[in-house]
Amino acid sequence: MIILLECAYSIKKYIRNIYRYEIEVVCPCCGDRMRKHTGYKRNVICKTKVYEIPVLRRRCRHCKKVYALLPSFIIPYERFANHIREYMGLWVREGVPIAHLPVRLTTENVSIVSLRTLYRWQAKIKAKVHNWMHRQRAIVAARYEEGEGLLPLYREGMNSKQEQRLLLSLFFNQAGNLPRMGTLFSKLNLRLPYLEMW
Repeated sequence: MIILLECAYSIKKYIRNIYRYEIEVVCPCCGDRMRKHTGYKRNVICKTKVYEIPVLRRRCRHCKKVYALLPSFIIPYERFANHIREYMGLWVREGVPIAHLPVRLTTENVSIVSLRTLYRWQAKIKAKVHNWMHRQRAIVAARYEEGEGLLPLYREGMNSKQEQRLLLSLFFNQAGNLPRMGTLFSKLNLRLPYLEMW
């Protein structure tokens, strides 16, 4: 099982500092404090190189379950860092043809992502954004009434980018101060259930 670990968003900082800190984690099932339990190495692909990162593990004495403490800049079973997929989604949203993206995601004239992978990511991200926005609209509709000012915003007309920005600011409870570029997927994943991670 996996627990996302909120950590430095720089892979180099993570590798340098992960063993220096004592990380206290409680079991999601029983709430008991977990003990150290080995670890493993994992490869993460960034724009410039492939990093081998350590992943810590913890074991619950009562439940006998073992959890991997995965850093928040990657998601389970993905080789690419979140910011690579986030930039791809942003470029597609801005209208860059997907066939041009392997050129943008190259290192020393070698593409790090195949076109087939980019098409798979595009479909996955579109589905995730659609489902997330649908849920957020329902939450906003249930939480706010017309007197609180949201319905007039919709009546005045918003384009999809403005609506996404509004829903993100409500999701993070921050007026206009959203996560910086390259960290949005990581911050979202920290707040989303395991199966809904972007």
